[in-house]
Formats: sequence, C-alpha cells, structure tokens
Amino acid sequence: MADVEIRTFSVEEIGRIAEIRQVCFAGSHSSITQLGYEPNRHYLMWLYQTAQDLIPLCGTVDGQIVGYILTGHFANLNQFIRLKWSLLARYMLQKPQLFLKPFVRRKVTRAICNVVPFLRSTSQPETPPPILVPTDNPINCLDFAVLPEYRKYHISFRLAITNEKIAAEHGFTLVHLGVRKNTPLVIKFWEVLGYQVTGESDTSVRLQKTLA
Repeated sequence: MADVEIRTFSVEEIGRIAEIRQVCFAGSHSSITQLGYEPNRHYLMWLYQTAQDLIPLCGTVDGQIVGYILTGHFANLNQFIRLKWSLLARYMLQKPQLFLKPFVRRKVTRAICNVVPFLRSTSQPETPPPILVPTDNPINCLDFAVLPEYRKYHISFRLAITNEKIAAEHGFTLVHLGVRKNTPLVIKFWEVLGYQVTGESDTSVRLQKTLA
C-alpha cells in the first residue's frame, strides 16, 4: 500500500514543483510554461519568495512529490516580467515557433508594452508596490497540479481540503481561484468541494468558497 502524505514544501523543492507544473500545464495558455522548465522554475521561485501568507503544500507518494497547491497573496505578474525580462526574452528567441500561437503573441505584446517604459526609465529601480490584501480577508489559490498517474490516490482532494483547513486556521474566510474554461472536469471538482462560480473571462472561470 502506498504511503501518501500532505505536507508543506520548501524552497529547495521548487525544482520538483516546476517539473510537475511543466508536465501538467504543458497544453495550457501559460506562456511561461511554454518557454520551458527554467523560466517556470524562476517563476515559482519568485512566487515563493515574494508572496504574503503563503501556504505551499505538496502531496507525496512513497516520499516522492507528485502534486502541489500554492495559495497566498501574490504580486502582479508584471513585476516578475520586469525582473526577469532578459531571461524570458532569451528563451522566447530560442523558441520562435511559439510566435505562431495567437495567445502567445498577445501576451508577448502586452509584456513588451509593460517592460519597454521600465527599461527606458533613467530613474533608480523602483520599489515594488506592496501586495494589497482585500478587506474581506480572502486568500487566492494560484497554482494547483497533480501528476495524472498519481490522481488515483485522491491527492487533489487531500491537498484542497488541507489547504482550506490551514487557511481557516490562519483566519481567512474565503478561498478564490481561477480555472481554465476548457477543463470542465476541474471546474466540476471544485464545485463538488463547495466552490461557486463568481465570474468568468474569455478563457477562465472564477470560483470561491466561504470557509467555516
């Protein structure tokens, strides 16, 4: 019988988390994942080091990390793009075929519009703005993935429930998250756990749950 455990993961384990994210989000519209493992690892490291109220949980089977959930209050992605623009540009140039994908072209265009004014500035590097925490005390589930071959161990369910328990213990009253529209089974998973749809965009659905 497999030994399944839910625990927090450390900064030293970000590499393994990046591997899982790379596998699970390979077909998504995440431009950072499309660029490959190293940009992905840098992104997760940045999230880990800059987030407030971070809850970094992983699921293990026989000691090996096979899934994770990342919850907290996170800075705007534009800050990461500004910090790592040269790394991202280098990996983008190594994969010119990505420019054939419309969603990548849109995101690259937005990134350029964000970074160019920053690079032209002659002032001292700006201090990143503080992460604003809403007054109704929610917390945001930003990233959640489990390797397909290990989902039979109900790790997704265990991660979600443990995440809610820790968030409630820390005084948070709501959990927010976003799910891609083209993943109806994932949306159903969260609805079964009591999450309700609160809005949507062209590509994603927003859900939330009130914690007891």
